[in-house]
Amino acid sequence: MIIRIILMYLFLSTSLSKLNKMDQHILTVKEYNLLPNRFVRFFSILEVYFELSVGLFLLLGLFPGLTSGIAVILLLIFTCAISINLLRGRNNISCGCGGIAGNHQLSWILVLRNLLLGFMAAYLYMNPSNTLSINSVIWGQSFSDVFSIDSICIAIITVALILTFQILKNLGELKKRCEALLKDA
Repeated sequence: MIIRIILMYLFLSTSLSKLNKMDQHILTVKEYNLLPNRFVRFFSILEVYFELSVGLFLLLGLFPGLTSGIAVILLLIFTCAISINLLRGRNNISCGCGGIAGNHQLSWILVLRNLLLGFMAAYLYMNPSNTLSINSVIWGQSFSDVFSIDSICIAIITVALILTFQILKNLGELKKRCEALLKDA
């Protein structure tokens, strides 16, 4: 369940970040130089909506096998795209991840991060959880078993930890901005 929540937050935050700046996302995909120009816009939009769907389905616990399988495929595509550009010596472009994943220059660290996330998604694929899963309720499992107090508490703690991480990450950037403003004043 914790892995599902982490991946859910990752896919929701990255997709919403890309939707918010779709033109920038399309330019970032174009910078990877992997697709013919005529397919860049279509692929970029399709990719974002797949990410959003994966995030929403992980949130709701719908179609866990299919959802985690698509997550593995997306992460594999991202990892291959980054690796190809690194092998070409092109590390001066943004990864275009957005959301909690942030935007970083391409590096082998991003490849390792994506591989770890891919293994997490593969684990979900091989070990689907009924906890906090609407899918389980639809297929007849009792509501109280699926949405137990213990699982709700674990979910709340996991989300709180993710949000704390995000706040701490943003505090560092806020500090840098304040220091820059004070220098200019």
